[in-house]
Amino acid sequence: MKAKQLVLVAAFQFVVAAGAAQADPIRIGTEGGYRPWNFVNDKGELDGFEIDLAKTLCKRMNAECTFLQNSWDGLVPGLDAGRYDVLFSGFAMTAARAEKVDMAGPYATLAMAFYTVADSPLANVEAKPPVSFDRDPAAAEAAIAEMRKHLSGQSIGVSASGLSARFVETYFKDAADVRQYRRLDEIDIDVASGRVAAGLTQLSYATEMIGRNKDVSYKLIGPAFEGGMLGQGVGALVAKGNHEMQAKFQTAIDAAIADGTVRDLSHKWFNADMTPVR
Repeated sequence: MKAKQLVLVAAFQFVVAAGAAQADPIRIGTEGGYRPWNFVNDKGELDGFEIDLAKTLCKRMNAECTFLQNSWDGLVPGLDAGRYDVLFSGFAMTAARAEKVDMAGPYATLAMAFYTVADSPLANVEAKPPVSFDRDPAAAEAAIAEMRKHLSGQSIGVSASGLSARFVETYFKDAADVRQYRRLDEIDIDVASGRVAAGLTQLSYATEMIGRNKDVSYKLIGPAFEGGMLGQGVGALVAKGNHEMQAKFQTAIDAAIADGTVRDLSHKWFNADMTPVR
């Protein structure tokens, strides 16, 4: 989940209500390099699902919020150092992460999916609906075994940081050649050229990327995977012990889910309903 090492700060600021109750703006950290979750658009502005959602949540809280952009691997250290109050940047709500930070959410589902191109030997592997390690562990394990057969001896491209690398190392390391990349678009390029047989990334990124690329016939293969080591979905991160900030965002997230705002924003950015199953 890494983009170029961006160290821009104060990308933009907005005031959501005159005379907001918050004396100091809430500082929201994001990477700005993970389309369609968060990215810099053609106007040089932060945009995407999480940016829209965070603005909506701040409005609900009658709070002024400022967005600060940094490299993905610098966000959590920045949160610990007090440079941010909350992070919206595609973070999975995992047990390991909960030991280091507190979280609000989930505000979206998280699923990992494999993809290839139409002329790949793997192209005949049928795309299937997500399977969950939590709701149906037997089906998930069976799906892993099936994908291991398809990917045996093949190369898989994954992001060097984040859950996709840990997931493929856990389940496919001894079956396939795992290659790590710093940027997601580098994986896409190597999948298109045949330098790697398949990529593994978040389903949301893959579906948006496939729809955006008209010159390359990318396609999903096999089922997507949810739950287990992948966590309970995507959530906002706050510093450990900052229960007040956590509670504010949790209340706002719950309301945005209840009234369909999350559903509407996910259809806008993902062309699918990413509302988390609770």
